[in-house]
Amino acid sequence: MMIKRPPMCECVDLLTAANPGARKFGILSIPPIGCYPAVTSTNEGNCVKPLNDFSVAFYKATQTLLQKLSLELEGFEYSIGNTYAMFTTMLKDPLVFGKQ
Repeated sequence: MMIKRPPMCECVDLLTAANPGARKFGILSIPPIGCYPAVTSTNEGNCVKPLNDFSVAFYKATQTLLQKLSLELEGFEYSIGNTYAMFTTMLKDPLVFGKQ
């Protein structure tokens, strides 16, 4: 059975994998790209909020898409790792991850 591709599913091509039978996916979100050293080095050492806002919006959109697919595709399971939250926590409190 071929699965119809929703219009918003152009960049995350899970349906190509789902058509032949893949049903379990592990997805990592985008980390806080506004805090990358290449970005902060050109912004007086500060993170760039609009880039981080994009990371958060992408996570929310991905989460919504995966929830929708789990309702539409029989047996579809996923796990989404919020790398934005992990990296933000690590940047604010490195001791949580055993870093000094």
